[in-house]
Amino acid sequence: MELKPMFSGLVHSPEEYPWSSFNYHINEMESHLVVDHKLYIELGESRPERAENYRALFKYRFDKRLFDFIAETIKLGQVLGGDQFKDQIERITNQRVRPLRRGRPKKCE
Repeated sequence: MELKPMFSGLVHSPEEYPWSSFNYHINEMESHLVVDHKLYIELGESRPERAENYRALFKYRFDKRLFDFIAETIKLGQVLGGDQFKDQIERITNQRVRPLRRGRPKKCE
């Protein structure tokens, strides 16, 4: 989510988008509106350590096509991962995670 304004062409970096929680999470601003997520809290023992580790997550540029693929996968409610990972998820949940083939099933002769 922090990268969406950048990929939408609104800003050049996440720090530039004023309505994002990015600057809060990298310890550049205070906010009484932001509630730290459990995953964010697990990034470190202190707020400065978490901020440093959070900033490191954005050190590398993401390919817009990869970002779009991830967003589309989430939107469709699909599992993102390789076949082996999907096999494990299907075994654990006892549910299909791959999309069905499009169209009607072939007639049996």
